[in-house]
This record gives sequence, C-alpha cells and structure tokens, in this order.
Amino acid sequence: MTDHNHAHQHGPASKRVRVRGIAIAAGVCIAFVTTGCKNKNNAPVDPANDGSNPASNVGEPPGKFIRVTAEDLDAEFDENRAAAEAKYKNKVIEVSGKVKQIIDTDPTEVTVELEVEGDDTVDCDFLRKNAQQAVTLVKGQAVVIRGKCVGLVDGTVTLERCNIVK
Repeated sequence: MTDHNHAHQHGPASKRVRVRGIAIAAGVCIAFVTTGCKNKNNAPVDPANDGSNPASNVGEPPGKFIRVTAEDLDAEFDENRAAAEAKYKNKVIEVSGKVKQIIDTDPTEVTVELEVEGDDTVDCDFLRKNAQQAVTLVKGQAVVIRGKCVGLVDGTVTLERCNIVK
C-alpha cells in the first residue's frame, strides 16, 4: 500500500533551492580559501596550533624572534617600563639565562624563574601539557626559552606559553 500523503517535491522550485544552497556553500569556501583564516589582529592563524606554540599566535614568522638575555630584559623594564613594553609586550621573544628555580605548584602551569641581578627573576610560564620540558631543568642550567612576553606581572617580567629552545 502506498501512502500518497507524503509527496516529495521534485519540481523546478526544489532544484533552484538546492542549486542556490550549493552556490552559497561554494562561495563561502572560495572566500575562506582566498582570504585565509585570520585572528582578531588580522594575523594568519595556524589551525593546527592549540596555543602551546606562541609563535603562530602572534603572527611572527618562524625564526623571527627578539632575542635577549634575562638580565637585559629585566634591566630594560627597570629603566623604562613604557619603552620596554612597547618593544616586548605581546611579542614572542627568546630569553637566555640561568635557571634560578622551578615552581611546580600551580595545577595549570609550571614556572621557570631565570636569574637576574638582585632578587628579581624573569618568569617563564609553561602550560601544564608542556611542563615536562620545564621540570627536567636544573638550578644553574643555561637555557633559552621562547614565549610571549606579557610585561610585568606582580612586578616581575613574565612570559607565557613557553617552550624550551635549547
């Protein structure tokens, strides 16, 4: 027995709707491919990046990082905070220095403190999933760490989403 109450439209109007839907979808795909994916700063976004690699989060080309010693970075913030923030804040930088201590008490991150003159440090925060890199370091070890500089946090120069370069 055939149920005639559930008739399907297969006429010209139905085909126009399907063709229009396909055309819109194709247009969206073409626009996405030709313009690329950008973040709020209009910098290219790497869809494979999950936030643990700071370089692609700020549109920095690979290998193009500001390199500075922990001593010099801290001194620049001490001497002229505004100039140092203009130069470093929200940029990916590579900081070289010696490990003062590793703080592994936060459930979301591990902090490696780099030695500078006096009691100051440069704090390098590693996401918990990258913590294994940080906890293998030892006090006094020379290291180069890459991260996004967030400026002064509680009076300490701080980098976030860090990774060890060497």
